[in-house]
Amino acid sequence: MFFRVVSKIKIKIRYIAIKWMYHRYIRQIGKNIEFRTIPVVENFKKLTVRLGENIVIKENLIIRGGGNLKIGDNTHIGSFVIIGCNEEVKIGKDCMIADYCTLRDTNHNFRNLNISMNKQGITAKKIIIEDDVWIGHGAIILSGINVAKGSIVAAGSVVTKNVGEYEIVAGNPAKTIGSRRDEQ
Repeated sequence: MFFRVVSKIKIKIRYIAIKWMYHRYIRQIGKNIEFRTIPVVENFKKLTVRLGENIVIKENLIIRGGGNLKIGDNTHIGSFVIIGCNEEVKIGKDCMIADYCTLRDTNHNFRNLNISMNKQGITAKKIIIEDDVWIGHGAIILSGINVAKGSIVAAGSVVTKNVGEYEIVAGNPAKTIGSRRDEQ
């Protein structure tokens, strides 16, 4: 009992610390958000964050960029997840994002052979993860992707094309291997 109370106090202290540390960037923060550790936020001059309710964010979340990040109600984000957000990353309600996943809405420009790639700037296109999506361990979601409602992205997949409703995708690049509708 004592350790459970201490654990709840630690979670509440982290919640208050995060609200205080990132108050310029957090535009909305719901109730019952559990931060296992304080997220690392890098390059956040114009970053805006909106968090729904009943969210669990496990250890060592990294947020990079200056875009808009929205995480919906009842979503679980695993440990060591990286979210690169220079335009917009929108994660719906009731989503599960496993450990070591990467969501990046940005690519480096590289077309001009006379200029070093690191000096050509970036191009950003929003990522939308709709409601009730499960993204497996170590999956990568690239710029401009829409992962539709109820879909599953298998562990280790690299998503380079949109994923349809209730589709199950796997591989590098990710391809449709089934549908949750078929499982009924």
